[in-house]
This record gives sequence, structure tokens and C-alpha cells, in this order.
Amino acid sequence: MNSIGGAVTQAIRPVVALILTGCGPCDDASRFIEQALKKEWDIDVIATKQAMTIMDTNNVDKAIERRIPRPIRTTWALPSDPPHRAADAYIVAPASANVIAKSALCLADTYVSSLLLEVIARKIPLIMLPSLKAWVTGREPFIGYVDSLRKEGVTVLLGGEDGIHPTNDSSKDGPLPPFPWYLAIEATEKALKNPVISNA
Repeated sequence: MNSIGGAVTQAIRPVVALILTGCGPCDDASRFIEQALKKEWDIDVIATKQAMTIMDTNNVDKAIERRIPRPIRTTWALPSDPPHRAADAYIVAPASANVIAKSALCLADTYVSSLLLEVIARKIPLIMLPSLKAWVTGREPFIGYVDSLRKEGVTVLLGGEDGIHPTNDSSKDGPLPPFPWYLAIEATEKALKNPVISNA
């Protein structure tokens, strides 16, 4: 709370939208929700149909919805839906190679790809934390997609000190390391401190 002219005002909590794509780590998205709530963010969750299928298998979607103010969204809002504040930042995690490619190419054939087209165009803070194999990251077209997104202001957490370093390991060969949700949390904190939003 802040005191202004003797009156006590409630600090506005940032709204952060988590976009889940159909990769294995989406089954562990409750870990992100737990970390994000500790930051006192209001969380919206958006999911592709494949992500919902993965989460529904273990009732992860229901566990998430018990901790967020609105149901998980999978499609455009209806006029009858209750209004809510727009997100101050978006996180795509886990970000599939498909979603990364579509975002770079301005393809908008699904709800998620259409939303990301708008988010990027309006310069709303966007963080992508990929989940993919190392062999994907070495392909020239994919390298170009990542470079293109970064030039438009998207934070792609791939390589370097602040990003993931994919391998070609498979869960069939044994347990994989936990998905590093904390990287998205840290990048979002930085983005919320320096937002640049265009209403164009």
C-alpha cells in the first residue's frame, strides 16, 4: 500500500499471462504458478489445445484453475465474458518450435498465434522460454526466426547466461532435469520494470 495525501491506496498488481504450448513441461506448469504468485502477480493462463490435452491427463489444468482468478483460455473471449485487465506482460513457456516459427513469420491461424501477432506488434513485453531439442536450434531457418523475434523486442531465453541450453536427451532414457520456469520469472521481472507498450 502507498499513502498519497493522507489517503491509503492499494498498489496495482501486474497482470502476467502465461501461454502454454503442447510440450511436455506444460504438465509441470503449477510450479510456475507457485513462483509467480509469490511475486504478487495476477496470473492469466492461456493454452493451446495440445497443451490442454497434456494437462488434462493428470488434472493439471484443474489444479491451476484453483489458483488463478479466471479459467484457462483456449479461444477468443465472447462479448458475454466478464471484462478483465489486459496483461502487462506475456510469457510463452514452454515455447514450442512451432509457435516460435509462427510468431516470427506473422502467421495467425490459431488463437495463440493471432494473440502473439498482436502482442509483438504492440510491443507488449513478451518472454519466450523454449522447450525443444538441440538439433532444432542448429537449423538455419530456426536461427533466423529467433533473430527476427529478438529484433522486434521479444525476449527469447535461448543460449547465453539467461537462457536454456537444449540437449537431445529423451525422457525415454531417464528423468530429465526440471524445466527452468525461474528463467521466465526473472526475465518477466526485468520486463515489467521497463515496459514499452504501443496502442497502434
